Amino acid sequence: MSTIRPQAISGVRAGTENVITSWFPSIASTWIGRMLGSLYTLIPFRINGVPLSYLLFCLPTAPLGAAGFLLLKVAGEKYVLTSHHLQVWHSLGIRMMRQVALDDVAEILVERHPGQAFYKAGNLVLLGADGSVLVEMAGISSPEVARQTLLEARDARGLVQASLHAIGARQPA
Repeated sequence: MSTIRPQAISGVRAGTENVITSWFPSIASTWIGRMLGSLYTLIPFRINGVPLSYLLFCLPTAPLGAAGFLLLKVAGEKYVLTSHHLQVWHSLGIRMMRQVALDDVAEILVERHPGQAFYKAGNLVLLGADGSVLVEMAGISSPEVARQTLLEARDARGLVQASLHAIGARQPA
């Protein structure tokens, strides 16, 4: 008979740090991307359901968008959410640039700059208890979903810590 107890979540243990998800900034994180996004929404008049600005500007500016995308993939950042931290890595994964403990995050704001709406992207600003900016995640696609994921991970981390503290405080009978 086995003495190993089943885990609540397969492959996840309370004492170890596990990767939950990661995000790469979209081109909406760059000035060129925001400029293109503003340009693409400049003329809302539609022809057969397609905005006129898409027809006029997308093809001629495609090389600028592609260059911005490639630059982000080579010299940009990626954000990795673990069970304990939000980590900011070099986009190629060669080094971690900084990390923020989930326990330190008090609030997460969603900010949208002009031009980001075209990409359905925004910036997430993680604030500490004193209102200081811990990290800004620029140009994240579907920022409301990412915000909710971060909040749920932070809350789960707090509940696990409280449970482990309560278990540790128990006196043997």
